[in-house]
Amino acid sequence: MFDRVRDFLARRYPQDKVNLHLLHGQAFLSDAYIEMQRLSRKLIQDQQDAELSRQSFEAGQICDENDSDDDPHGHGVVAESWFAQNKKQGLLAPFAVGTVDQALLAVLQTKHMFVRLFGLTGKTVILDEVHAYDTYMSTILERLLEWLHALGCSVVMLSATLPKARRHALTRA
Repeated sequence: MFDRVRDFLARRYPQDKVNLHLLHGQAFLSDAYIEMQRLSRKLIQDQQDAELSRQSFEAGQICDENDSDDDPHGHGVVAESWFAQNKKQGLLAPFAVGTVDQALLAVLQTKHMFVRLFGLTGKTVILDEVHAYDTYMSTILERLLEWLHALGCSVVMLSATLPKARRHALTRA
């Protein structure tokens, strides 16, 4: 799923720098995610180097002949390190792919739950394999759906075998 979302964002925003984060406990094992973090650090360094060159030029110092007028902001799908500092901040990124528990924690009485709720505000939330959730998770999911509605979110629930009664219960939530 992460690779598909990354590829979609690269096609959708070819000239922009887009933040995408992988939110689950094993994210550090993803080569693609690690490469996106490296690209983010490189773009930030390039931006800082361009700013130093501009300041040197304005101060009357000689610029390197290899300096160019390229866009110092860069572009691409990246994973800026600030959003990866802890799991709470990950949902604040413009785009994220993760396990459902990251969203469910937003409605449980946990420390900084409001940060997670704020991170979900106004976003499109896609929930996969909804039929596989147990009774406990389904109850929390219903509460999450109530909050997502209040926060102006769009929700897409994917399931191949969700019973009709359960489908109606989730859409009412």
